[in-house]
Amino acid sequence: MLKNEPQFVKCAQIFMCNFESCYNKKDGTISNHEFTANIKPEIGKIRPVVIIKPHKRHRLALVVPFTTQKPTKELSFTVEIPLGFMPGNLKHKKCWALCDMLQIVNLARLQRLYRQNIQNICLDGHYYSKIIEKIQKIIK
Repeated sequence: MLKNEPQFVKCAQIFMCNFESCYNKKDGTISNHEFTANIKPEIGKIRPVVIIKPHKRHRLALVVPFTTQKPTKELSFTVEIPLGFMPGNLKHKKCWALCDMLQIVNLARLQRLYRQNIQNICLDGHYYSKIIEKIQKIIK
């Protein structure tokens, strides 16, 4: 397990997720390498995510990524998060949850928003519920 890697995650927690191409080395560290894990238009950078469903046994989590760039057209699968409802540096930006881009990621890809070990950096319950509703509509 990495030093900064979260041991446990909970629903609605927000992390930065490293979607860049990388692989696990034998010593448990993550390394960027020539190995291509992501192919465009897949996500291939570091971006904020919200935990939808943790899977503790396998150290995985289902996440929804956010973007700070307003979608070019109003999309039925996004949820706008207004200023002030995201934690940390994101508090001063509007964000959009990309509910159609569910990802299962290894916990090693997750980084805390703060350098301190703050456990409960969570999305406001109202907006988390809206994201869950959008996901349910998409997967029906």
